[in-house]
Amino acid sequence: MKITSKKIISFVSGFLLLFSTMLFSQPSNDQDYKDALSYFRSGYYENAYKSLVKVNQKYPDDKHVLSFLGQIKVQQRQWGNAKEWFEKLHNLDNENLLAQYYLGICFRETGRFKALLLQKRDWNKSRAWFEAVFLKDPKYKDVFYQYSVLQRYRGEYFFAVDRAERQLVYRPNIPHTTVGAHQNYDFLLYHENKDKVRKWLQARKERRALFYIGERYRREGEFEKA
Repeated sequence: MKITSKKIISFVSGFLLLFSTMLFSQPSNDQDYKDALSYFRSGYYENAYKSLVKVNQKYPDDKHVLSFLGQIKVQQRQWGNAKEWFEKLHNLDNENLLAQYYLGICFRETGRFKALLLQKRDWNKSRAWFEAVFLKDPKYKDVFYQYSVLQRYRGEYFFAVDRAERQLVYRPNIPHTTVGAHQNYDFLLYHENKDKVRKWLQARKERRALFYIGERYRREGEFEKA
């Protein structure tokens, strides 16, 4: 099963949490805010975004509104716009893990489409944001898995597998991270030297590592060893 870039970002639980906290935020009785929730629940994300921009103009320092705006832009895959909202949130609250988590994702995705030097700059920022999150809370969302995706983009396949496995130690029950971990192993087998991969996998303790030793042999046609 191939996991797409759309699936590597989990939104639903975040939005449910966001709604529960926003019920008690300052603009909760604002009509534009109520319109935004109605639009969002109906799937009209751009209309929800426009209504929330109006709310933000009235309450520019409301962290829940900034978070909501950023997450809508993440869902629309408009990474640059999302990054701006989460940077504003971080400027208001530099300990906000949600802002740091999404800044890691946004810089990772904007880096994919830039020239080499600019790409490196964005990906280094992405790494720094992810590290800031898991150093404070290694169980926060799927942060290790999101970090593994960054390493996969960079061609660091051993590192990507290791970080995905670490995610499954901390939060083993997030379905897309299990699928993504298998995808990282597949990239490892495809791109790296077969002998180096085999030795590296043999030194690991995970059951998936043992499985992919067999898969390595299978791909080489050595079915008895597999």
